[in-house]
Amino acid sequence: MVKLEQIKPNFNRVFVNDFCFWFSYETIVAYRSPNGQIVCSENKWTKTTGKHLNEIEPNKDKRIDPKQFEDIVEKLQIEFN
Repeated sequence: MVKLEQIKPNFNRVFVNDFCFWFSYETIVAYRSPNGQIVCSENKWTKTTGKHLNEIEPNKDKRIDPKQFEDIVEKLQIEFN
């Protein structure tokens, strides 16, 4: 099942099966896996996206490198196909 939830303008969550993906504008910036772990990218975008990331994961030490995050999300897309 897929469900879209708008948190605020340009900030959405998409639920796909047991995963939750957060989008800032049209970009995936974080996800929650079925085991509840949140994986969040460091901000490489705008101040607004930074605010979105702070709502998801306020502890910046827990965020990962954007390239590493993109690689993980790419692998998840392969699993969903």
